[in-house]
Amino acid sequence: MDKAELDALLKRTEEAAHGLMNGDPSGFDALITQKSDFTIFGPTGGPAPMKGSAEWRKVAPAAAGIFKKGEAKLELFSVHECGDLLVLVLLEHQTVTFSGDSAPQSWSQRVTQVYRREDGDWKIVHRHVDPLVTKRTLADAKIIARA
Repeated sequence: MDKAELDALLKRTEEAAHGLMNGDPSGFDALITQKSDFTIFGPTGGPAPMKGSAEWRKVAPAAAGIFKKGEAKLELFSVHECGDLLVLVLLEHQTVTFSGDSAPQSWSQRVTQVYRREDGDWKIVHRHVDPLVTKRTLADAKIIARA
């Protein structure tokens, strides 16, 4: 992947995150594979990923609907490419107002996205996102793990 192709993919990814923070999942929908092997570990946790792009598309409007008046900027930490697979390690710096709230707050996320080249385009096949941007002590991490 050359720099221009990576920059274009990062721009699309940032625009999709920005859209999601404003209640619009369409940019993200366009980035994910149409195939059934899509998985996502969402920011609220859980023992198993959501599976399938069709399942994501069922819940996407409600998931995006919790956000309004948001901003998103990406910080790229690492790129790993092997043939038709690509992994981006990112920090999504996000500020958002949640539906029902009046004040914006940080909603920054650590993100790992795995892309696969499909018909000449990079599509997300796995997304892992968590809100653990702030360093935790071991004691705090143990409390989170027990919850």
